Amino acid sequence: MKKRTSFKDLVVSEIRQKKSGETSYGYLRLIKDINIFKEEPGGKVKLDFLPYLVTDKFHMDKDEELGRAVAGTYWYKRPFRIHRNVGENNNVVICPTTFKKPCPICEYKANLIKEGKRYNDEDVKALNFSIRNLYVVVPIDNSEYEEKPHIWDISQFLFQNKLADEILENEEYAAFFDPEDGYTLRIRFSEEAIGKNKFAGISRIDFEERTKKYDEKILSQVPKLDELLIVKSYNEIKELFYGVPEDVEDNDEDELEEINETTQKQEKVRILNRKEVKEEKEIEDEDEDWDNVDNDFDEDEEIEEDTDEENEENEKVEVVKEKPKKEVSGRNKKDNKCPYGHVFGKDTDEFDECEDCDVWGECLDGKELNE
Repeated sequence: MKKRTSFKDLVVSEIRQKKSGETSYGYLRLIKDINIFKEEPGGKVKLDFLPYLVTDKFHMDKDEELGRAVAGTYWYKRPFRIHRNVGENNNVVICPTTFKKPCPICEYKANLIKEGKRYNDEDVKALNFSIRNLYVVVPIDNSEYEEKPHIWDISQFLFQNKLADEILENEEYAAFFDPEDGYTLRIRFSEEAIGKNKFAGISRIDFEERTKKYDEKILSQVPKLDELLIVKSYNEIKELFYGVPEDVEDNDEDELEEINETTQKQEKVRILNRKEVKEEKEIEDEDEDWDNVDNDFDEDEEIEEDTDEENEENEKVEVVKEKPKKEVSGRNKKDNKCPYGHVFGKDTDEFDECEDCDVWGECLDGKELNE
């Protein structure tokens, strides 16, 4: 019999949750008065970005030497990693490596590599994590959104990479999120599709002078993004991924054998479901169905049920073509293991081609050693 949780604890936690207005929105924990912004295919928006107070000492953008994204300072984005299609219900979970903790899915992938699988094998690539970012934005002159802080959750590939390109073109816009001297971003969304599913891509980003400045008071209204992420424990993710209950005794051989057979079947199904996650993997992130959305919170969302025909059609769609590998000349060509000419062990996941790189795992290991 499973260990019984105290009814008293369950009742008290439920009352406190309702009292605070806390609700669950996929992998986000939202409290009272937090609003969500969602991009629309083919739409146009004007957004003011605001910084938030960093509280996570393992923030993925942290650089102690520069004082960037260090706990107690302000920064404009909260990056995190996710795994998709976890378990038989295709859950989306935050990868614990976001917080420098072990992840059973990443460990399983590492074991496949040790057994001889290649990094670009489909069943290995399907276990890759994707990077997303949370931002605090204020929609401007928008009839659908109030002019106050909202949370925007979008993939690194779709927005942040394009934003970075724009800033490198003109570095005077780099402090666009400064409350007093920042800029308003005018963003145009394209209408993209994978199979029958449509999602918003980014077609253009422009920087404009803000019509108003924000004082320090607005920062007290900005949510602490680090505290919004719902991170499951190692055992919870392991149980989802393998389908093995935590309370199975090691000496219960019959039950373990039955579980192992079930796990093997689930793994075959999981791999088949993930075959559609190819070079377009990050773009598919934006066909967001928010599997675990709280119905009371998400009133307007329409969730389309996937069919086998749609899955087959998705597999045939090639959204992102492989980029030609850059030649690295001179000494760098000899010493640099990166086939695309980036810095090995440092630029991991910073470029689109990292998603399909043969030495991605080694590069990630090198980066973690250098941090």
